[in-house]
Amino acid sequence: MNHNFYEYQSYPNDPYGVRIYTLGNGLKVYLSQDFDEPRIRTRIAIKAGATSDPDDATGLAHYVEHMMFKGTDLIGALDRDKEASLIAKIKNSYEDLNRTDSPDEIDRLNKEIDKLSSAASLEAIPGELDKLYSIMGCRNTNARTGFEETVYENDIPKVELERWASLEKERFTSPVLRLFPPELEVVYEEFNQSQDDDISRAFDIFLNNMFPNHPYGRAGILGKGEHLKKPSMEKIEDFLNKWYVPANMAIILTGDLDFDKTIEIINKYWGSIPRGNPPVKNAIIEEKQRKPSISTIYGPDSPFIILGYRFDGFGSEDELYLTLIDMIMSNNQAGTLDLNLVQKQLVLEAESSYEVYRDYSWFSLYGVPLASQSLKKVESLLLREIEKLKKGEIDSWYNDAVITCFEIDQLNDLDGANKIESFVDAFVTGLSWDIFLKRIESLKKITINDLVNFVKRKFGSNYTVVYKKKGTPKNLLLITKPNLTPVLLNRDIESSFCTSFKNIEVPRNKASFPDLTELTAVEIGLNRKLFYEYNDKNELFELQISVDKGRFHDLKIHYGSEYRDYIGAGKYGPGEFQKELFKRGLDLEISGRDNSTVLSLSGRERDLEFGLKLLELFIKDGKSDKKVYKKYLNRIKVLRGNAKSNKRTILWGGMYNYLHYGKDNPFLFYLKLRELKKIGSKTLIDTLRDLFSAEFEIYYYGPGNIEHISELTRSFSQTMPYVKNETVRKVFQPQICSEPKSYFVNYNMVQGEILVSSQGVPFQKELLPIVFLFNEYFGAGMDSVVFQEIRERRGLAYSAYASYSLPNNKDENFVFNFYVGTQGDKVIDALRCILGLLEFFPKVQSYFDAVKSSVLKNIESESVLKRDYYFVLKNVQKYGMDIDIRQYVYDKIKMLTVTDLEDFFNKYIKNLVFNLLILGDKNNISIKEINYVIERKLKILPLKKLFGY
Repeated sequence: MNHNFYEYQSYPNDPYGVRIYTLGNGLKVYLSQDFDEPRIRTRIAIKAGATSDPDDATGLAHYVEHMMFKGTDLIGALDRDKEASLIAKIKNSYEDLNRTDSPDEIDRLNKEIDKLSSAASLEAIPGELDKLYSIMGCRNTNARTGFEETVYENDIPKVELERWASLEKERFTSPVLRLFPPELEVVYEEFNQSQDDDISRAFDIFLNNMFPNHPYGRAGILGKGEHLKKPSMEKIEDFLNKWYVPANMAIILTGDLDFDKTIEIINKYWGSIPRGNPPVKNAIIEEKQRKPSISTIYGPDSPFIILGYRFDGFGSEDELYLTLIDMIMSNNQAGTLDLNLVQKQLVLEAESSYEVYRDYSWFSLYGVPLASQSLKKVESLLLREIEKLKKGEIDSWYNDAVITCFEIDQLNDLDGANKIESFVDAFVTGLSWDIFLKRIESLKKITINDLVNFVKRKFGSNYTVVYKKKGTPKNLLLITKPNLTPVLLNRDIESSFCTSFKNIEVPRNKASFPDLTELTAVEIGLNRKLFYEYNDKNELFELQISVDKGRFHDLKIHYGSEYRDYIGAGKYGPGEFQKELFKRGLDLEISGRDNSTVLSLSGRERDLEFGLKLLELFIKDGKSDKKVYKKYLNRIKVLRGNAKSNKRTILWGGMYNYLHYGKDNPFLFYLKLRELKKIGSKTLIDTLRDLFSAEFEIYYYGPGNIEHISELTRSFSQTMPYVKNETVRKVFQPQICSEPKSYFVNYNMVQGEILVSSQGVPFQKELLPIVFLFNEYFGAGMDSVVFQEIRERRGLAYSAYASYSLPNNKDENFVFNFYVGTQGDKVIDALRCILGLLEFFPKVQSYFDAVKSSVLKNIESESVLKRDYYFVLKNVQKYGMDIDIRQYVYDKIKMLTVTDLEDFFNKYIKNLVFNLLILGDKNNISIKEINYVIERKLKILPLKKLFGY
């Protein structure tokens, strides 16, 4: 109990330092301190998700999540009485819609709803809640719905804690189902996204087969399409009244906070809310599965298999065992799947995962086949690894190594953003925090023999399989777009609540910026440098070796970096090398980038010297193996074939680069298989050795003292003889078009993806302040022009954004991108909206003030930790600068006006040559209409032109 008489639970030696309060109305409050920056991460969690949906209204919990951003009786309200009367009529019309199957009646009701919705928008201010978040300087505003929870996220300046608490109290106690029809279309576009995602569709079938009776298998998180198109506002209100009550909620805060003051504020605004009485969920028992359940689905992307087993839920012994089994089988390094299947190149990909929920859990295996390899063969290989566990074919050291990894993961969680999610999980599952703290100790008690017996008991023929084959998808729900009238946004008006809220005086944080001159390099010989930062928080170190050469200097660097994962080093074979790392909890990664190559090593300080010895072997003593190399070339062939069926790779890889650079572009900069075959295994290995025989920098962050680390890295550097090796970097020149280009690629999908993309002016640091402001105002956040016009006003898309993006370095141009993903028959409407937004700047003073406040408050409440100084310096040097970019823009943004932003739009955006890329199904998208709208011909591109093969 603290001196203010708020009782709380805390636990001795708790590294998370959490205090758990329970207010008189049942509201749980989790508080934990973290003083790295003057901000507070916030979560508001409700124990209600997709499993709380009514059987005849699946997707309801997720839809409620969307509606919680629409404002309240006060937020976003103009004439609340008139609006309430219209919303009541909309609600009645939706109930009538649910009761009829007559096409004529459905059409009549939809027209009536549209008319009422337009009228209601005149009496409200859509998007005002998002505007208030901007005024406070919030970031990462979002929400998510799971099977058993809905969680609302924010990240606020610490000085805004009280305004945030008052705002969220208003938001959760009097939400209004405002802008219901257009938001319905947004939710449906999210559903359409899932229909175009083969993994999402396969996983829904997987759960449906595994849980024929339980809500886990009913309709996923998003719900059934037929339910989404006929929602019930009455059921949404009932859902809110049942579940969104203090006795079923938690407020979770981590950051720069004072315990006593914070709980006082939370209780002030939330303590008087009636407790509520959430329904008790009765467990639904599934019959035991005794034989495999097998399904096959089709889709345009590459084939894969999902195979899994059902287990008991949270609180059972199963959870601990599944945690261990997952880490043993798949840890991206030395798991049995990693070593026996992926590294030996018996499959393209293989991994495991598990999920634990209230009633049941599941453990799943995922595999991707090689060329001409059947999914049945992949299945047999995955099952073979399960059989090995049953036979006890596990190295005796695995348990200790796995525990080490869990301990390192916990230390990383304590020093990052993941800590708050541990509190969310504890609340949602009902986990007692002292049990969470003993979790690793509980895992230590499980022996290899215990594990083997568990696998024997639980893993049999009781599995579920989904084969995802390449082909035309079946049973996709294609619904014609509704004729929605765009609602009025009223962005130049504000409610009396907003006015009062803005006038509340809040102290400002003083902006602080890193002094990058404090970052000094230690010479370690051979033209190499060490940058050192001390870690006083834990025993972990991070070490990074970077060379300013990448694939643009020599393509062999890229393939050598990839190939290195499949061979051994020195006296260690391929699997043995990975095992040596895993035994000690060391993580070694190589990243071959366009203009640099980075080797990263991390783990516990006690293992640094051993890690450096392995790192030396990794660079210098790779084992050439012709058989392994042949498999590697086959792997590349399969990956390249799969890339041609991946819509993201087609749009953002092939189409994007072809548009900006033509045939000579970064995406087509690769070695052909015959070239790689001729180069051979040894040459690729030697390329990596030679690369780190040049100049490099070492960055170290850890608890070792600088003298010791300097000596270690100096000794390491001496093992890499210095050879001056000058190479010329490949430079790709963007095409600056005088006439717009328009390209279309046909792809079997429900949505159409639209990308308007243009080269901007060459980099000028003087533009940075206005660019920062423009991106926030126009296309970045939930209150941006793009989001409000395309999502809120018209319900055209779930994903929509735009930005005038910084180039990769000072020698390149800014690039303007405007993206919208929308249902095929909405593409024309979306395209017209995009072109309209690029023609006229929406000048709204109050909105500009909110965005400007957001940018300034975010800068004022950010702190760059010393551990990050090196990375800030490397970033700004790309632009010819020597100070933090935020420091450069901060004072200059203060002086900018909405007229400056309008001038920037007219000079740098409006006059761009707007090139157009569209990816979609030609059967669902009218190319003829697109040609009419853009007043030019859309050129259809074959994939061979984009991929070169």
